[in-house]
Amino acid sequence: MVKILVFGDSIGWGAFDVEKAGWVERLKINYLKTFKTKFISVYNLCISGDTTTGVVNRIESSIKTFESIDKEELILMYSIGTNDASYLENKQNFEVPINVFKKNIQKIIDISKKHSTSIVFTNFTKVNESKAMPWVDFSEGNLYWENKELENYQNKLEIICKNNEIEVINLWDLLVDKDLPDGIHPNDVGHEKIYKQVKYYLENSKLLK
Repeated sequence: MVKILVFGDSIGWGAFDVEKAGWVERLKINYLKTFKTKFISVYNLCISGDTTTGVVNRIESSIKTFESIDKEELILMYSIGTNDASYLENKQNFEVPINVFKKNIQKIIDISKKHSTSIVFTNFTKVNESKAMPWVDFSEGNLYWENKELENYQNKLEIICKNNEIEVINLWDLLVDKDLPDGIHPNDVGHEKIYKQVKYYLENSKLLK
């Protein structure tokens, strides 16, 4: 039986999808409906606000919960990094500096390879900068998401994955502004688009063969 563990942030967790609680849950529901024939289970291990640093710190213990699974039957999926690329007030204060982000991605891959032969990442979804710059005014200052910086982090992610022969599911141009009610998190329409993109990849990749 194949188990798909999805690590990510608030988008993977399902923020703003009041219909079906996010693209990961939609994927889970899809495979629950076909479980008797496909034997695939999906586990949502996404945490709102998480970063690559958070995933690095919890990935080992999370995977060990499923340690009895054969490496060939465990798919590790990562949809993480959007929060890393945010910054507080100015670009001297990124949530996770890009050099640390790069190291974290490699650590995630290295840890994952000990437990699974099937690893995949998604890249990021664009933000609506008219709402995301700034997004929230915290007591410490304004928090910003900028597509230019997201793309910079995303490029580093894709290079590292390519060097490690790991595929990346492309979400970058998938959503439009009306799919992002707060500028960052998808609504139910946006989550449905992501779900369909991820499902299409899985059904047409070697991971489920």
